[in-house]
Amino acid sequence: MIGTIKVLEYVVVPIAGSLFLGYVLSDAMIRMGCDKKLAPWKRNLIFAVYTALMVSVLFFVPDRWAVAVNVLAIMAGYPLIAHFTCNGSRTFLIYYLGLMSACIVTDLLISWICNMLFYFGIFYFIQQAYYVFFYLLASRLAILLLVRLYAMLVRRREGKEVTRRQYAASLLLPLFSMVFVYSLLYFMQIYLDEQGAALFTVNICLILFLNIWYPIQEKNREEAWERDMRRQKEELERAHYADLQCRYEYSQIILHDIRGHVQIMEQLCRPGADNRAQQYARDLHQMLNGLGEQFYTGHRVLNMILNDKARRMRELGITFEAHLGDVDFEGYRDVDITVIFDNILNNAVKAAAQAAEPYVKLRARRVRDLISICVTNSQKEEDAAWTEGKMQKAFQGIGLKNVERCIAGYHGDIQYRREQDLFMVQIMLPMLQAGEEEEKI
Repeated sequence: MIGTIKVLEYVVVPIAGSLFLGYVLSDAMIRMGCDKKLAPWKRNLIFAVYTALMVSVLFFVPDRWAVAVNVLAIMAGYPLIAHFTCNGSRTFLIYYLGLMSACIVTDLLISWICNMLFYFGIFYFIQQAYYVFFYLLASRLAILLLVRLYAMLVRRREGKEVTRRQYAASLLLPLFSMVFVYSLLYFMQIYLDEQGAALFTVNICLILFLNIWYPIQEKNREEAWERDMRRQKEELERAHYADLQCRYEYSQIILHDIRGHVQIMEQLCRPGADNRAQQYARDLHQMLNGLGEQFYTGHRVLNMILNDKARRMRELGITFEAHLGDVDFEGYRDVDITVIFDNILNNAVKAAAQAAEPYVKLRARRVRDLISICVTNSQKEEDAAWTEGKMQKAFQGIGLKNVERCIAGYHGDIQYRREQDLFMVQIMLPMLQAGEEEEKI
């Protein structure tokens, strides 16, 4: 059994910890942001090869040089690789060096904390090897916790989206892993044979894998959501472009015939003619009104959305009123404006189309440093009996979840109110300065 413990202490746990540390550092630097035109698999391969070489070299370095070589490999190697494969700016090089320094300090801090816990008997193991196991694994998990928070802070500083869920996942999973590792070591010291050592190795590998796999899945969900939002915006822009083409062709036809219309108007306006000239003029004005779009707001994307919804409501016979006052959406991302207004108005149109008196009203105004948005639509009276839970469940597939997510990202608020024959959505968003984008937390 002693030989088994020695193998775990000097081979299995150090190798697993070093490989895990290499992945954690490389993943954090990649998550900070990349501007180099390099395929992701090539970037990951370079980091993986360097980590494997570093672990191999440390096994052949004398013990008196091992710490110095390890620190040099971390402080110099990873930042240089990231500088040439991820982001080449000097600012990010400082970020990389700061991350490496923080990792080394964290490792020393965990070593000191473990010594204090063992010295005062708060943590107790029978054999010295178990102290080494716990220190190595706790140190790697603490560094994992540190680098994820560090990467998120860098992303916030660079204006990228970071959600509360990402913060929670970064905190809870490594902390749970530390408790799990301590519990596993505590009960393993009672009796350990070769099968127990193998099971311990499997558990350690699985817990490290879980800390790697969960953030990857979270990142995949974030990327899928971003793709959906981009596709939604592209579809709206394609529809708007197609509509503009139709309007342009229609305008060419009218301009071609405008001389004939003028001549007819001259004949109808001669002395003795009846009121047919006035009716003809009204018809002509109505035809010309179809060429232009109404101006609702100075925000290009939002104006496009409102005109698109207005045309759709005219086709469905729904009365639409929109008053945006002096509201300025400067600083908000186009994709978020699309998600919020497109989905909310889609829900309103769907409900109003089934009402006896169909209408949709949009009001937006500035209240000090906030933007107040209110969308009111008519609905069937039986819809008014729905509970809040049923309403949210019905709208989840139409985009309400994405709307709430976007609003929460800007520290805003969304409320729903229902009366007998109308439904109201009230949104509060902060005013952003020109050129500023709210940090999503």
